[in-house]
Amino acid sequence: MVCAMDNAELILVLGMHRSGTSAVTRALPCLGVDIGNVHLARYDNPKGFFEEPAFVHINETIFDALAVTWDGLESMDFRRLAVAAPDVAQRARLFLRIFCADGRRGLKDPRLCRLLPFWSSLFALEKIRSKAIIALRSPASVSASLMKRDGLSRERACALWIVYMCEALLASRNMPRIVVSYERLLRAPRNELTRLAHYLGLPLIDKELRSFTEHFLDPSFCHHSHGNGTANCGGTEEAQCAEALYQALLPFQVAYAGDELAKSRMERMCVALLGRFRKQSVLT
Repeated sequence: MVCAMDNAELILVLGMHRSGTSAVTRALPCLGVDIGNVHLARYDNPKGFFEEPAFVHINETIFDALAVTWDGLESMDFRRLAVAAPDVAQRARLFLRIFCADGRRGLKDPRLCRLLPFWSSLFALEKIRSKAIIALRSPASVSASLMKRDGLSRERACALWIVYMCEALLASRNMPRIVVSYERLLRAPRNELTRLAHYLGLPLIDKELRSFTEHFLDPSFCHHSHGNGTANCGGTEEAQCAEALYQALLPFQVAYAGDELAKSRMERMCVALLGRFRKQSVLT
């Protein structure tokens, strides 16, 4: 039997689909964080997704068991997993024991924004320390990308951005976390990764940084850019609320940690937005 690992640490990359989570994850080796050798390139992300297949499969199993799709707004009732997917927690714990056996690892899947309460409970059981990186990209850019790739409406795309970001922010509030701007990472990778390294207490490895900037980063892949400091989502309720949340998050992309009052306001804002845009599950 494999024992729980007191020295295991996970660096979690949280963010909505099309928010730059792949780029942030690919940057983690610059800090000495192992992300494995899987990159899973595809036409809509030719440089790779950097997602662990076993992790993604477990997450997809949970979504399927709860009858929720990646672009669904239903609430996640994890209590139903005991009946709908009775072995998934055991599978997830086994995955963590194997994946974290080598110490500090990086883990990414946009679904984790919605599934973090499930995984966090297992981190505690396995004595795995976790830290979160919140990948921030303008909801206008994200929604434009989702409209083109998946045919979503702007309203739906903005509502999804709100739900994913709010759930990630609320579920990560008890772990160390930092906001990283996708746009700032593209423009000034050394500055952004120096800031990230300082916050996480990790070294910045020049050789890995050169490889990242010279062979991976490509600003041409940042389509639908809406600049810095404005979401410019349009006039719908969903767009206006997404812009308000984005504006509230902007100060955190330059600070190492916000003051407690700001965090408290952020939590209240997230709770209110989820109450407005997250649909109740229709499971019977």
